[in-house]
Amino acid sequence: MSIVLGGIAHEVEGLRSVSYLDDPKIAPRITDSDARKRRVRSVIVHTTSGTCRAGKVKPGRLATDDRAGVLARYQTRTARRVSWDYTVGRDGVVIAQNDPVERYSWHATAWNPISVGIELVQDADGTLYEEQLGALVLLVDELTRRLRIQRQLAWVGDAPVLSQLARADEKGAKGVDMVGVFAHVHNTLSRGAGDPGPAPFRALRAAGYEGFDFAAGADRSTWRERQRALGIAADGIALDDTCAALERSGRACGLWVPRPGDAP
Repeated sequence: MSIVLGGIAHEVEGLRSVSYLDDPKIAPRITDSDARKRRVRSVIVHTTSGTCRAGKVKPGRLATDDRAGVLARYQTRTARRVSWDYTVGRDGVVIAQNDPVERYSWHATAWNPISVGIELVQDADGTLYEEQLGALVLLVDELTRRLRIQRQLAWVGDAPVLSQLARADEKGAKGVDMVGVFAHVHNTLSRGAGDPGPAPFRALRAAGYEGFDFAAGADRSTWRERQRALGIAADGIALDDTCAALERSGRACGLWVPRPGDAP
C-alpha cells in the first residue's frame, strides 16, 4: 500500500499504509486544501487530543484502530475548516489523504503553505503506542527523503522543546527560516499543552535526527558552518542549494542525517 507524492504512489518498506489511490473509502481525499506554491520545509506533528505532555507510550500496538478511520472520514465531512495529510493509527497504519507535493492541508494556520501535517491518534488519556511511533518514523523518513527536508528537531539538553518558539508564530510573520520536524505547539498556543508531547520526538531523536536549540539559532549557526565548508552561500537555511551541495558531496538525497532507504 502507498502514500502519494507528486501524483505517484510510493510504497515505503516496513510501513503499513493506505492512500486514496489504494482505497478512497478508507482514505478519502481531503476536501479542505489549496494548491502548493511554496517549497515544503517542515513536517508538523499533531495529536488528536492535543494534551499529552506526560508522553505515555504503551508497548506494541492495537490490533485495529477504528478511531483512525473515523477521524479520516471526519476531516472530509466536517464543516470546520480543517484538514491534515496523514493519520497514524494506534495500530501503526498510516492513512494518507493528500498529495502534499500538489496541495497543502489546513492544519497549522499560516504555516500550512510550507508544511505537511501528521495526526497521531491517542487513547483517551493521551497514550501513544511503540509501533505507532515506529510507523511515524518511517513516514517522516520518507517525507524528508522525498521532499528534501533536513532531519532536525527543536531540542535542548536531553529533551525536546515543547513550547512556542520565539522564531515562529501563528500568523506566519516568523518561522520561514526554520527547517525540520516540528510540533504544533511550536507555532501556536491554541492547542493543548505541548502538543504532540515528547514521545514522537524522542522516537525521531533515537533514529538519529539532529537536535538543535532553535530559540538560540543553533540550527542556523551550524548550517552556516556546513554551507561554508560546502562552498555555497552561508545563510544558515538548509534548502535547495544546500541539499544539492550535500548530494554532490555524497550525502544521499541531499540530507545530512542518513536513514535506511535513502538512495545512494
